Amino acid sequence: MEQFKGVIQEHTGGMQMAKYKEVRDMSNAETKPTAAAIKQADENADEQWRADATHALLLTCHEQPQFTVDDVWITLAREYPEAKTHENRAMGAVMRRGRKMSWTKGTGQYIKSARSGCHMNPRQIWASMICLERSQSL
Repeated sequence: MEQFKGVIQEHTGGMQMAKYKEVRDMSNAETKPTAAAIKQADENADEQWRADATHALLLTCHEQPQFTVDDVWITLAREYPEAKTHENRAMGAVMRRGRKMSWTKGTGQYIKSARSGCHMNPRQIWASMICLERSQSL
């Protein structure tokens, strides 16, 4: 398991205890299986949902200089309350699309998800390149 590394040594009450801390190497976070899974989720998502979710990402990029995918879900629910898909993982493809279109850029920083169904999993903080361009042109 090369993705896990590091042992934190703690001293408590004269006893040495080793705690293993999960440390993920995020330098090459997107693997071929991940890319294939994202592509498959995107292909299985409803076409109208994909369009609505992509527009929600664009709106979020216009509204917030930094955001997480949770914010995109909020925008999607606000703007397209009827938008539904059986494949929520397709949002990963929407985020990749935004990155390829130069709307967003990953910051390398993560926070815990606020969405109840996500069990506080880490979510990347994205920087809006649209807000950045707008602020630089003022």
